[in-house]
Amino acid sequence: MKLVEIKDIQINQVYRNKNTSFYNYSIITKINKQTIKVINIQEEKREYLISKLHFLFFNKLIGFINITHKLKNNNLIEIPREEFEVDRIIRVKKECIKKGQIFYIKKISKEYNDKIMLETLDINGKNVDFYNSIKNMRKVFEEIGDLDVNYKLINDKLEE
Repeated sequence: MKLVEIKDIQINQVYRNKNTSFYNYSIITKINKQTIKVINIQEEKREYLISKLHFLFFNKLIGFINITHKLKNNNLIEIPREEFEVDRIIRVKKECIKKGQIFYIKKISKEYNDKIMLETLDINGKNVDFYNSIKNMRKVFEEIGDLDVNYKLINDKLEE
């Protein structure tokens, strides 16, 4: 299995406008060949029809309804989650390993003295385990996404 970033547009994806000084959130509601229909959360759920290319240029995928976010009283709310969870995608931010390397957390074992074991897959599908305190894990890794939201596992044998 190989880890790849999701590039395709899907219904119920949550995007944030990356070119405004304030955060402007949109949810995909319908997909056509060249256009998509989005609901803008800040403008009282106003719907827009916009070209896919234009939308992707100005917006960044940040989540998925009922996985990372939910709608409550016309507000977009992030679903609270633990810092290190199964199905999270993390990236190395220190030079202690390979800076920038990406891992998928497939299992977590909590140990004594605030230590945890992360069983992960790297981007090429290789099993890699990390054992350290949560405090040190925070220094080494940063969360960059979730499985099936920003990244997906594909069978690399089918690619050939």
